[in-house]
Amino acid sequence: MTVLRFWITAIALCFGGFLTPVAAQEDDRGFIAGLLEDALGGEGRTVRVEGFSGALSATARIDRVTIADPDGIWLTLEGAQMTWNRSALLSGRIEIETLSAQSITLARLPAAGPSETPSAEATGFSLPELPVSVNIDRLAADRITLGAPILGQEVAFDLEASARLEGGEGEARLRSERLDGPEGLFEIEAAFENATETLDLAINLTEAPDGIAARLISIPGLPSVDLTIEGQGPLNDFGAEIDLATDDTERLSGTVRLEGTDTGGRQFDVDISGDVTALFAPQYRPFFGPNVALVARGERAVDGALDLGEFRLVTDALRLRGAVALNAEAWPERIAISGSMAREDGQDVLLPISGPETTLRRATFDLNFDAAQGEAWSGEMQVSDLARDGISLAQAVLSGAGNIRANPDGIGSVNADLDFRTDGLALADDALSDAIGGDVTGRVVASYVEDQPVELSRILLQGPGYGLAGSAEISGLDAEFETRFDLGFDSPDIRFLSTLAGQTLGGRLDVDISGRADAGGRFDVDVSGEAEQLQTGIAQLDPLLQGITSLVIAAARDEDGLQLDRLEIDAPRADLTAQGSLSSETGTLDYTLALAEVGDIVDAVMGPAQLSGTLSLADGAWRVRSTGQGPYRSDFAFQGRLAPEPILTYEFAMPDIAPLVSGFSGPLRFSGRVRDENGRFVTDTALWGPAGTLANVRGAVAPDINVRLTGSAPMGLASPFIAPRSIRGQLGFDLTARGPSLSAVTGTATVSEGVLVLPAEGITLRDIAGQVALSNGEAQIRIGARPPQGGELAVEGPVRLGNGYPANIRIGLAGLTLEDPQLYRAVLDGFVTVAGPLTGGARIGGDIEVGEMNISVPSTSIGSLSDIPAIDHVGAAPAVRASQARAGLDTAAAANGGASARAGPSFPLDLLIRAPARIFVRGRGLDAELGGQLRLTGTTNAPISAGAFDLIRGRLDILGQRFTLDEGRVSLQGDFDPFLTFVATTDTEQGTASVIIDGRASDPQVRFEASPPVPQDEVLAQILFGRDLSQISPFQALQLANAVATLAGRNNASVLSRLREGFGLDDLDVQTDSDGNAAVRAGRYLSDNVYTDVTVGDSGSTGVSINIDLTPNITARGEAQADGDTSLGIFFERDY
Repeated sequence: MTVLRFWITAIALCFGGFLTPVAAQEDDRGFIAGLLEDALGGEGRTVRVEGFSGALSATARIDRVTIADPDGIWLTLEGAQMTWNRSALLSGRIEIETLSAQSITLARLPAAGPSETPSAEATGFSLPELPVSVNIDRLAADRITLGAPILGQEVAFDLEASARLEGGEGEARLRSERLDGPEGLFEIEAAFENATETLDLAINLTEAPDGIAARLISIPGLPSVDLTIEGQGPLNDFGAEIDLATDDTERLSGTVRLEGTDTGGRQFDVDISGDVTALFAPQYRPFFGPNVALVARGERAVDGALDLGEFRLVTDALRLRGAVALNAEAWPERIAISGSMAREDGQDVLLPISGPETTLRRATFDLNFDAAQGEAWSGEMQVSDLARDGISLAQAVLSGAGNIRANPDGIGSVNADLDFRTDGLALADDALSDAIGGDVTGRVVASYVEDQPVELSRILLQGPGYGLAGSAEISGLDAEFETRFDLGFDSPDIRFLSTLAGQTLGGRLDVDISGRADAGGRFDVDVSGEAEQLQTGIAQLDPLLQGITSLVIAAARDEDGLQLDRLEIDAPRADLTAQGSLSSETGTLDYTLALAEVGDIVDAVMGPAQLSGTLSLADGAWRVRSTGQGPYRSDFAFQGRLAPEPILTYEFAMPDIAPLVSGFSGPLRFSGRVRDENGRFVTDTALWGPAGTLANVRGAVAPDINVRLTGSAPMGLASPFIAPRSIRGQLGFDLTARGPSLSAVTGTATVSEGVLVLPAEGITLRDIAGQVALSNGEAQIRIGARPPQGGELAVEGPVRLGNGYPANIRIGLAGLTLEDPQLYRAVLDGFVTVAGPLTGGARIGGDIEVGEMNISVPSTSIGSLSDIPAIDHVGAAPAVRASQARAGLDTAAAANGGASARAGPSFPLDLLIRAPARIFVRGRGLDAELGGQLRLTGTTNAPISAGAFDLIRGRLDILGQRFTLDEGRVSLQGDFDPFLTFVATTDTEQGTASVIIDGRASDPQVRFEASPPVPQDEVLAQILFGRDLSQISPFQALQLANAVATLAGRNNASVLSRLREGFGLDDLDVQTDSDGNAAVRAGRYLSDNVYTDVTVGDSGSTGVSINIDLTPNITARGEAQADGDTSLGIFFERDY
């Protein structure tokens, strides 16, 4: 048709050429080609004519014609030729002998242009009345090629046709045969007379297997296709037969009949049936079955009214029947439609629709209205067990009722009250499914008057945990579907949105939204709302939203751009306000953010903060400028270009950091900039602080990291973050990071003059110095320290900066002195190793030798004071909470402390602690020396102790009486407070008596036992005075009470203890023999295995003894008396 249109236009343009001289005609060939291009072109369509010749001769030719739209050329015509009778134009006829082209290529369909809405009125059918007759004997194309975008594959065919239109009569014949691929033939013969309205029509399509038609409608197996449509007769008595066959088997057949009525209208009757299962994929065939029938009978009146008296579509799974009557204004007069969808065997119905498989168990539909019976209408649709990829539904019900009114003046109205309900709604997206809920109900009350907006006077939607209510008004197409709305959303707890948001949400939310919007993108909206105890799942934000938070937004958008008149978020601990405007070229947004307490979101920082600034768009660039004030009189600012080519400068200043870091004072300041360099964000930042703090950061931070960090800082700056622990000293660093992980960091960090205080552990380390070198994903540690009591500690070894942080660290101990003034003082030598992942599982081993250890049994119990009752702090300020945490008084942490410790990382143990001798236990009359070794195994969560420190020698003094210890043992059970067990046994007149001391060194318990058994006070009287409690004097009773006080830990240190410490002796004692003679003995270790003592009696007797431990089990002992007596012995001892 494009070829025919082109030549007819050319004829019209050249019609005046008969009166033009031949020479002028030759000169105007380019002029006529231009006229053709202008006449055939238009908005969105460009025509190019090349090689036009013979415009006014009997044979005209064109080498090439192209037609293009904004997407390019879509039609190309080559080798066009027309042979025609020029003189016939003088008698009002167009006679074309031949109209042909060598090739026509339609690469694609042209881009869709604007279209007019078709009229609702019927116009009937007739041939156009032209001022001239048209006769084309032959219309031909050697090859027509359709591009793949049109039919899904490139197709080529030829064309032979003829046409005649004259005096209200016309006929046409067309034959086209495929040139590539399977054989295919398409033929049309048609003739029509306006006077008699007689139509003769014959259409035939025949294709071999794998043809175009089979592919277009996706017939399984791509069979051969034969389609014929034949009919003839006047339109008031017209009948046509339709037959469709595939693989020579009939699939569909039927008739279409038209009959005139006495009123000038036409009746129609459509009856088509057959077995179409072969036309669909096997899975869809049960839906259709072997008998599909379509029946439609009705009448179209001359005024356009339609009465579809019977409509029926039947398949194995679908039953749809009904009747519809519309008046000339297309308003309903009668509607009676009902239908159902289900399989007789009860199985799910697979719907024959595109996309993922969609099944349902059953569906019903019913809609009824009859103007003769009144204005009321009603309807209902139910669907059960619907399933499709991404959604499933147990049941959905939509029901409605209302009125339809068709007024005589042509203005009709309709109103509806619709209710819907879904049960068991589930979506593939769990987050969205949780947000919507499985059971949702709703209601819409609507009304419509012709040529008036649609009124939605009531909108209700209710789901689990939320509700939506409101009203709306929707204008028609002429107003771009402008919608005015007033909606409200409420939820008592928005936790149902948690999965969708990816955060733990909570709190009450009420929001009102009102305004207007249209399909063109224009809107004018007001939003107001209130939230209570809002939770966002963001730890830094939630404290700001406790209480009631209000929201106000007023925004509009029109042809000039977006206008934000008001944005206000008023939270109990924070306020945000903003306003501005934005267009394609310019825009500004002014904003202010105020925090009542920064400590709500940043620990250890207290005070208010405020930020204000402007975001602007000008000359195609987005810029920002902001300033603010923070806690401790700090100021900060940033400004720059955000896009394109972002560059941002920033600075921060604080006059004194003393409120943040205890022990330091002075200003802190940093400034720098970040910029985009060819897609890499590069920073250059410098920091200055007190005590010589200096740091520089230079390099790329995104998308790849390549940053160098150099400088130095006092380590005390870290004390607030490790409180109650503290650290001092100087840290120097020169590090380079070439990635986001620690394994990408190289360089060194140097520590000097460091001091670390661990108050809970009672440990202080001084003179900390060393270096940590990072390279190849490993940190090589070499750090030494000295405790104030003496000795050295050295830490060396590598730590891999990867999963679990595997380490191989050796901690060397050289004369390391640990001391708790109330409990112990120990000197340690040896080493401890840590091998394995530091996050859990590293084996802690080693060999520690105790050179000398003094365990003091305090005169009073360390825990003798009553415990302070637990105090709950209600509404504690952030500063109070921080102080509680530092002091270990965080009640929440304390409640979970034990469980947390047990559930923490576990480290295997294999630690040997050796002390051959010189473990002294003194206090409360006890003076003993022990030795031995123990091995700690198991894990840090469940340690196992094997071995102990056993008694070498010792005594117990009570009221001037001395008892030699028979048993003694010191062991560790999980901490540095050792567990003691000492037993002294003596003979009494009644039998034997024992004094037993056991328990923690900080609070040992004393008990007395005797054989035969007697009460404990009787045992003590027998030990001290050799008589019953009833036989002692009042002074002896006083002595007895004092002895009990000494053993129970309520007496101060004895005189002998103070003398022993003053003379630097390991042992000082006053003894009495059976005759009442007194003697003083003083002893001291000369070396680790040599012990000597001197005894001086009141009668002038003196003796010296020496003990040499040759091995742990063999001891040599020698003694010399002032009277010349000497003794020497070798002793073998083994403890069991």
